[in-house]
Amino acid sequence: MESTQPPVEEKKAAVKTAFQDAGALEENGLVRAAVLEQVLQELGICLTDAEKLKVLELGGLQEGLLDLGMWVDKIFAKKGVKTSGYLTDASESKAPDGAAADFKSQLPRLPSPARRRPRGNAVSAQASPRQPSSASCPGHIEPCPIVTCPWYDGLAFFLQVRDVEQLVCSCTGLRSELSIKSKVNGEQKLLVPVAELNSETAERTLNRISVPHVRIFRFWQRRAFDLIADIVAHDGPQQLLSLERLAFKGCPLFFDDFQRVLLPACSRVGGLRHLNLEKNQVTDDVIEQFVNSGAFAAACPESMNLRFNRITAKGAAALASCDAGFSRMRWINMKMNQIGDEGALAFADLLKRNSSMTMLNLRRQTPPLTDKAAIGLAEALQQNSTLEQLRVRRNRIGNAGAAALAVMLQERLSQPCSLIPGERLRFELDLEENRIATDGALSLLRALQTASPSQGPKPQMVEVLLHGNSTDREAFSQAAAEAGGLDAGDSRVFFTSKAEALM
Repeated sequence: MESTQPPVEEKKAAVKTAFQDAGALEENGLVRAAVLEQVLQELGICLTDAEKLKVLELGGLQEGLLDLGMWVDKIFAKKGVKTSGYLTDASESKAPDGAAADFKSQLPRLPSPARRRPRGNAVSAQASPRQPSSASCPGHIEPCPIVTCPWYDGLAFFLQVRDVEQLVCSCTGLRSELSIKSKVNGEQKLLVPVAELNSETAERTLNRISVPHVRIFRFWQRRAFDLIADIVAHDGPQQLLSLERLAFKGCPLFFDDFQRVLLPACSRVGGLRHLNLEKNQVTDDVIEQFVNSGAFAAACPESMNLRFNRITAKGAAALASCDAGFSRMRWINMKMNQIGDEGALAFADLLKRNSSMTMLNLRRQTPPLTDKAAIGLAEALQQNSTLEQLRVRRNRIGNAGAAALAVMLQERLSQPCSLIPGERLRFELDLEENRIATDGALSLLRALQTASPSQGPKPQMVEVLLHGNSTDREAFSQAAAEAGGLDAGDSRVFFTSKAEALM
């Protein structure tokens, strides 16, 4: 059979995106070893310390980081994991006994870091409070037959519906592995992990697939959203039990949409990993309904994208007040909204209580953020030790805000070293295209160079981005020379713009 496998570079890009969405990817394609170890652990792969080190060294492990592209190349090059086609028969692999054999048998699963929930029956007697048991949900989902097909699991997130259709047409055996009989009408439904729906293809796609087994839904137009809402209304919220990631784009959302789809999706799944509501004209009323309905607390996502909407300070305050919704949140993207200083301060108060967030994106707000917001965020970060990336580009922060952030930065760099050996202290402060003049830039430089860790120097990967402000590299260098004792060539200060794709 002719191979339909995507090229290695396409796989690497997909894996990189998955790690980037999880907030784990460093610059230049590097990923933290601790994150990869967590992936191995959550996949149920038991390795000795020596075997774990060998696995990590596949990516050129150095200073707690490894090259994700190199690692994926070597993983797929391993014996028993063929790259010439989708159909890798794990039974042909002659791996040694023990933990190494267990690892080798699981290799195809590793390029799916975004999917970490244990496999098996989606509903069981031991289900969490957010997952209904079979007694309360008579139409519960049976164990997914995909678990009997080891090669499929590794490539699941690179397959679209059309790819699965081609596979099942090629072999009777594959048809039985990759499809399931519908309990409603007896038709064979395709088992696909990812479904992308637009107005033209949504109806046909939903008729061909088993909706309860979809783990990622992406809706590109309103028509697709309405179709899935009809399915939930007709067949019940258990249709969304396997869902892990939900994305809407170009689908204006209204008040009752949360009752129709989002509340069932969030509360019946036992939590979402990622929720994307960008470019949907989301307003404060929608956000308040999201919070007040209990959907946000039930979803408890690890990441959320709300950029390019119409959320004001009122909506930001409602969102930030829901601590349960942020209990495992790693990053939230609020770029291009209308939250202003008051909305930013609501997130600052959240950071004082939160211990899971690693990235907050408040770029390009209307009205623009000022020193008031910067001072509030700086004070919050003196209490918060987990945030690694604060992005406030394209606002109106000036010298006073920069000075407050400098005090925070100096305190953070001077704290006792509590890092795991080999890990780096990471902090990215994106202040590009604000109104910071030379004095403000010098206060940030002085904070970087006068910080003194109480337990020896920490490995650092700190970046202060100052492109597009009221000073430039030449004026900054001259002022640093006049101040004396400051190195204007500090590699942690950037006056060249850093593309968002690299962050």
